[in-house]
Amino acid sequence: MTAEEALQHPWLKGDSADTDKFDPLVLKAMQTFNKTNQFKNIILQTLVSDVDDEEMKKLVNEFNKMDTDGSNKIGISELQKVLGGLHSSEVASIMDKMDVDGNQEIDLEEFGVMYLNRKISSQQQRLWAVFNKLDKNNNGKLCKTEILAAMEGKMSKKEVEKIIKSADKDGNLELDFSEFLVVWEADQLDKVMMNSNGHEEKEGAKTKKKKCSIM
Repeated sequence: MTAEEALQHPWLKGDSADTDKFDPLVLKAMQTFNKTNQFKNIILQTLVSDVDDEEMKKLVNEFNKMDTDGSNKIGISELQKVLGGLHSSEVASIMDKMDVDGNQEIDLEEFGVMYLNRKISSQQQRLWAVFNKLDKNNNGKLCKTEILAAMEGKMSKKEVEKIIKSADKDGNLELDFSEFLVVWEADQLDKVMMNSNGHEEKEGAKTKKKKCSIM
């Protein structure tokens, strides 16, 4: 079920949604969520549609509690009501972190990225499941072709190469699970990519390109 389909489902619309108080874990996740890791966010966006119906029901239920005007978007004023104990500047910062497309509203997919980040990043077993989903040829490593496929055109080949090299300790131009975790947990991916430039210049000429098939 996609995020759009979920919002139209009868057991998730209008009065059918649970209007109990907000889940404190979700509120905490909103305050700690950081969008600076573009690699992680793009992957999380692709996973929102894979959430099972029961989990999607929980996700949309929390979203609908905050979407008080029924617009299928959470605006800054609605977010301020939810996070009433925070200063307006802090609420604005949270909006900026969650608002991936920069339109000053949070849609269900953006809300889902935050929600999934809380659930997945809290357990290595769930991160292993994400890694295996990306590992299309099941060889225990992620090559450039597999990562590019996961990025769905939202990141260039050059950016993906820099990401790989930033964490690729053995220099094989692939990411094993431990190397994948380094990228996933990097709070500021731009800095990680910047730090890879020196390694790229020194090792680039020596490293042979490897072909990867995801058939």
